[in-house]
Amino acid sequence: MKKVQKIAVIMSLILAMCASAWAWNETDHVSVAPNGKGDLLIYPVYFTGGGWDTYLTVINTSPTLSAVAKVVIRSAHRSQEVRDFFIYLSPTDVWTGTLYMASDNKPHIMSTDDSCLNSSSTFASAVAPFDIYLENTCAGDTNTIGYVEIIEAACFDLGGPPVAKSRIKAAYDGLTSILAANSPRNILTGLEEVYNDITGQSFGLNATVLKNYDSRELMSVTVETLLGFNSRNSIAEVEAALSKNSVAVPYFSNQLFFGIYTFPTKMAGFPCNVQAWRGKYAGFPSPTVGIQTRDCSENTTSSPTVFVSPIGQATPLTLSQEVNFLVYGDLKVTFTEGWFVMGLPAGPTSDFTADGSRLDYSGAPIIASSIRLDSDASGAWLYNAHDLGSVSVDNVLEAQYQYFIQTDN
Repeated sequence: MKKVQKIAVIMSLILAMCASAWAWNETDHVSVAPNGKGDLLIYPVYFTGGGWDTYLTVINTSPTLSAVAKVVIRSAHRSQEVRDFFIYLSPTDVWTGTLYMASDNKPHIMSTDDSCLNSSSTFASAVAPFDIYLENTCAGDTNTIGYVEIIEAACFDLGGPPVAKSRIKAAYDGLTSILAANSPRNILTGLEEVYNDITGQSFGLNATVLKNYDSRELMSVTVETLLGFNSRNSIAEVEAALSKNSVAVPYFSNQLFFGIYTFPTKMAGFPCNVQAWRGKYAGFPSPTVGIQTRDCSENTTSSPTVFVSPIGQATPLTLSQEVNFLVYGDLKVTFTEGWFVMGLPAGPTSDFTADGSRLDYSGAPIIASSIRLDSDASGAWLYNAHDLGSVSVDNVLEAQYQYFIQTDN
């Protein structure tokens, strides 16, 4: 009997030592959320100026939990933080805000929603909105175009709706650290709409939603929040979740496609005169891509004419910014209908998970979408079809990061 007990004690010690490894599963790793609900939202682009405004929506899908999230607005070329602030969402609550060019000729973020503050202690309203300019950027960068991150900071069980926003703020202000009871819960979703007051054009797109990012940072507006830092997932793990080997777009000869390709993990940031970046992708700083055009009968041709942002740049096609714009104009082919595929430098990229394990992934950490403009100026904004990269941890292929991996991929 004593021998059995001794074996049981030894086994329990072994299990305790291995608990973290045995518990290692998909809930521990960031991935694109298949149901569109998560704790990290990325809006791949915003536009201001030239009649364009960008309307942001963030939704707390939980009927019982209140959430605090940090909004981070970044520039298009170097991912400089040009504004950040908190939103306080009661159960089933929605926050809305607008990025627009104000009369002072500066881009602003504005909201009349009481889920954000218009001062240090007063919540916004239609009478007293939150309305503030975006900070200036380095020379060669811009704050008129960029992208937006929404990072779930904490959750609280304060009862069902309605919950006073002041109670949510007080609960967050009272924290000294992020514990399991208040950790992010994958309850946020969102969408954006870009619209032009001059032409009347409007295009909407759901946010890219990642789940199980699991920030452990007690966030503030005085300290910049960076993806992959103070989280259960490293920046390389975020890249692995977003990695794609190629993207594909259909075309018609009477339509124009405006491609938007965002690298949210590159984060060149400050200082302005240093050529450096925080992302781990092996293709940084300026991945060069190739484009192949096909018709509907399996015929192909050489690379089409592609104008790269800034419009007019010649090929080769280099995606050197954090937000890149490609205009697929005159394809110079006889095909009236078909599709084209953009191949991305696949790496592989090697780095580490947040717990120190070796991580390798193929593909590029890109968010790829395109706006299709029809001849009557109508159209649609859609994410591009893509081939996923592969991810391995300690040389073992892992599907947890790429949630959509199937047996036939």
